[in-house]
Amino acid sequence: MATRFQSNIDSLTAPPGNGSILIWPNGQDLVRLADENRRQRRSRPVRLLDQPASLWSEQHDEDGFVFMTGHQPDFFHAGVWAKNTVASSLAQNAGGTARFLVVDSDVPNRIAIQWPDQGDQYCTMRGVSAAIEMHRRSYEYVAEGKSLDFAKFFAAIPETVRGNTTSMAAFISGFMQEKADYVDRWMNGIQSVERELGVRSPSFVRISHIFGWDSSPELHGSASAFVAHIILSAAEYAAAYNRALARYRERRGIRGQQRPIPDLLFADERIELPFWMLSDAKPRQRLAISREGTDGIGIWAGASKVCTLERDELRRNPAESLLGGLGSWRVRPRALAQTMFARLLACDLFIHGIGGAKYDQITDDIIREFFDVEPPAYACVSATLWLPMRRFGVEVSDLRAGRQKARDLRYNPQRFMGNGDRPSALSDMLIRREEAIRESERLRVEQAHNRAARRLAYDRIHRVNAELRHAVSELAKQLDRRIIEIGEQIEHDRIAKSRDWFFALHPRNNLIQLYDILKSKL
Repeated sequence: MATRFQSNIDSLTAPPGNGSILIWPNGQDLVRLADENRRQRRSRPVRLLDQPASLWSEQHDEDGFVFMTGHQPDFFHAGVWAKNTVASSLAQNAGGTARFLVVDSDVPNRIAIQWPDQGDQYCTMRGVSAAIEMHRRSYEYVAEGKSLDFAKFFAAIPETVRGNTTSMAAFISGFMQEKADYVDRWMNGIQSVERELGVRSPSFVRISHIFGWDSSPELHGSASAFVAHIILSAAEYAAAYNRALARYRERRGIRGQQRPIPDLLFADERIELPFWMLSDAKPRQRLAISREGTDGIGIWAGASKVCTLERDELRRNPAESLLGGLGSWRVRPRALAQTMFARLLACDLFIHGIGGAKYDQITDDIIREFFDVEPPAYACVSATLWLPMRRFGVEVSDLRAGRQKARDLRYNPQRFMGNGDRPSALSDMLIRREEAIRESERLRVEQAHNRAARRLAYDRIHRVNAELRHAVSELAKQLDRRIIEIGEQIEHDRIAKSRDWFFALHPRNNLIQLYDILKSKL
């Protein structure tokens, strides 16, 4: 069997222990990578709509380095927050800018936060969800209204969890200031925590603003050109995308066309592209295009046609053409297109988490084929931080050993009788067991076809075993209780050692210590 390909990036895993970090490649090389990416962009610039991409942007290479990371506006863990601190520290070290790409185009099932409930003996997971129905709509459409009472939402988190040593009070205070919508409140909450910790926050940039083309002027020109360029080259882009996915799957032994992400579809004379179509009152849809006559491009949201754009006008004035034609619909990039835009056009070094770093190997292949340039290098940062909770230190191997011992007690109870003085009744049972076993073995050899006699011998062994088990019944009960206890302790430790709790639930001192460790590696 052929060995599956594994790159250095494929082998990246979450840091295993409390307070451990991951910075890939070496943290001291990250500013150098940003410089190399910028030099590469100068020597062979990306072209959009037959022009160098720099002509579509107000951001210039004379400005300081831009270090970028990003995430959905949810209650992310300390490993995600580590990307913030590294981006900000790199910007401070290099005299540049740190930006956080807020993926408000993502569609959550719900807005919720979880925490561990530490009971008298074992902890369990608890949580609260905001009282709002998402209806497959994205974060950018979550406005505060009567149905969304965030004061009650945060009040549901026990005071013992929020605690005086954590930064939850700072997050809630920032979040509850008057803001236009959920995402603005969330950004304010994150900034409030970072101020309390003495960490410089990156500049928050919303996907909806960059690709809404109504703010972020240094980015929205290149964003509209990026979208228009892919729309105008839809067949070439979709083919490059699917080929990159096929190569990624083939080298890693992944079957089918759905993992790790689906292919772009060519169906019903339409070509699917890596963008979402969003509208306030409607569920998110995938964008597809169709040819309309000699100079028209049909824009589709799922199975519904939205508009027809003039090819030449889209090339000349991409932002105006898209805004004018789409009406209430908005275009937002899907995951690979999103980081492709960021890496090629919005920053000098993008900092991924582990999952994004692995999947962006697909993006590298698309960039090489479609844009005919070498993809910019990127980095990967993560960390593991546990809440200060009791842990039992048991493992699944302990549970397996307990179950094996219980099985042994059932079928070989004599092994648990000890070797000291035994009551005569036990000694008699052991003698009868040995006699029954010898008789069973004799019949197996001498009378293999005498099933009735062999069955009687087998039953004699089991009757004696049952008597022996009764003699060690108290031990069996203790063992059963211990097996249950180990299972409960394993589940407790799984929760206690989770790295997924919202970072502001951790003690401030632990977050500051993590920040100091990360800074020391740059």
